[in-house]
Amino acid sequence: MDGNVKKKAAPKENYKYVAPELEQPGYGEEWYHRIIEDTGDQFLMPQEEE
Repeated sequence: MDGNVKKKAAPKENYKYVAPELEQPGYGEEWYHRIIEDTGDQFLMPQEEE
């Protein structure tokens, strides 16, 4: 649901619970191109003046 990939991790000795191993793969290149096409110049960074 959140886009993260979670893998079961073995608990350490004397621990009852453990956080899963976490991977954040991000989005594919197609998704980033779609954002650019859908938003136009909305997120374009302005040029720095020297």
